Amino acid sequence: MDPPDGRVPYQPWAAALQGQQASNFERPTRPEHIDTQNRCLLNGAPRLYYLPTFRIIQVPGSVVFVWDDYHAYRVIPLDGRPHLGSNMTLWMGDGRGHWENNTLVIDTTNLNGRPRLSVAGDFFSDKAHLVERFTFIDANSMNYEVTIDDPTVFTRPWTMRVAEKRRPDYEFWEFACHEGEQNAEHLLPNDPARY
Repeated sequence: MDPPDGRVPYQPWAAALQGQQASNFERPTRPEHIDTQNRCLLNGAPRLYYLPTFRIIQVPGSVVFVWDDYHAYRVIPLDGRPHLGSNMTLWMGDGRGHWENNTLVIDTTNLNGRPRLSVAGDFFSDKAHLVERFTFIDANSMNYEVTIDDPTVFTRPWTMRVAEKRRPDYEFWEFACHEGEQNAEHLLPNDPARY
């Protein structure tokens, strides 16, 4: 949604790295070339919100997000407590929330910079700061917006939006990742010319 041209405002070195990671994704030769999601590693915020299958549970003093994928969950305190110390970094970051009318605003710091934003190698660093906004439009629709500020990777902050719809009949299913998969030839081919 911002910038208007839809392009992530990478710094030149970061654009080159993203391009290399996208190329590596197309023809992986080492485990780190495979997207973190396909290696059974947690996607983290904001990428988990691209998945249309999560629940939001509000309990006194917190909001909890639960995904069937990766058995992931995220607990966001709403009590005004400070962020964790800067020496502790997490895959999901350290989120602190508050309500602004019908919008839940989550300020997220302490990201470890390991999750990717896409299978094509989009990324941010451990210096990223996210401001996430969950705006409830009506009883069945919500917009998720995140502004990513990471001056070590991007030339300026940028914002993306995902429109979500309530799925009242959706049933959570057990999700099992293929960690330790013995037949991974399709992920790391011996002969890249096979593609």
